[in-house]
Amino acid sequence: MKKSINSFGAAGAVIAFLSPLALASAAYSDATYGPFPVTVKGYSGSKTNSVSYTGQIARHVLHDSLKKLASKGDGGGNAANLQAEMMAYFGGSDNNKAIIAPVDKGDFNIKQETLNEISKGKNLSGKSYKGVVNGWPGQMTGAEVLASMIEHAAATKGGFDPVTGYNYPQLISKFAMGAVFYNQAVDNYLDEKLAADNKPNSKPYKDGAHYTGKEHVWDEAFGYWGAAAHSLNLSAKENYEVAKMKNLAAADADGDGLIDLKSEMTFAHAYYASSFDKGGKTNYMSTVTQAFIDGRQLISDANGENLTDAQRAQLMGYADVIGTNWEKVIAESVFKYAGSVYNDINKLGELL
Repeated sequence: MKKSINSFGAAGAVIAFLSPLALASAAYSDATYGPFPVTVKGYSGSKTNSVSYTGQIARHVLHDSLKKLASKGDGGGNAANLQAEMMAYFGGSDNNKAIIAPVDKGDFNIKQETLNEISKGKNLSGKSYKGVVNGWPGQMTGAEVLASMIEHAAATKGGFDPVTGYNYPQLISKFAMGAVFYNQAVDNYLDEKLAADNKPNSKPYKDGAHYTGKEHVWDEAFGYWGAAAHSLNLSAKENYEVAKMKNLAAADADGDGLIDLKSEMTFAHAYYASSFDKGGKTNYMSTVTQAFIDGRQLISDANGENLTDAQRAQLMGYADVIGTNWEKVIAESVFKYAGSVYNDINKLGELL
């Protein structure tokens, strides 16, 4: 129910060199991710905007809701029911599940209350890394690792295991962000699906779609990044505040008093990027988001025709900028948390 409210190549090297400098100024530009016109040849429907990444937003909400649920264990008594509920958000459900996070916070009112208001039939399990995860015991796939974490989280009190020191809400969240969001975007949509013969721009993504193959591939990668469509019109601090649900004015791009999770919220790695950028030493958010917008404009400008070799090379350059800087955001996060561990160890040493 909806709420209402009263009143990688040479091109890549060149773009990678220019991006940190030239794109930094875009933090206060008028650029938004969409709308872009429908360019599918022969399309006769009523759609006028070819942008579509609601499936990815649904997965961000599944992730946020799953993380919230992971802290609800009472030490074993509710383990079976909690595990089943968590698996419904991880593996998908035939029911229209409630959004557990993000939800209303003060005047920060969320437009959607259920997952089907964003996109139907989505899950995290089917989009998890399918290879063996050597960094986790058991030689499991990405989906198996997450299912195992969910099982253990459900049996703990508050998601924390005092024997191992594992904080399962954090483990589930960080692993899913890499095994689903980053992996799907960088190692799928911005990699093999940019090949000339994979989801060509001269055909709709699927029969009846109002977007081309390459348009939707690019949109899906952007969706996993997690930036609000209007994020380049905000400062890094404002984007961070949107993620923290502390700045309604910055989030509410259309001024309707509600935050539309489909386009007005900051999620996942885009949130981390803004958290680093607000210190003034990096420009990850603007660099990655501008490259996404520039790439989408290039595809739109092809007007439903297959990309030329030169256009595809330029697009791969944008993809390289995105992947390189996205990886740096993850590296910054690791460095941040490793530093916190180091400080904690030093404090413990002082107490002994």
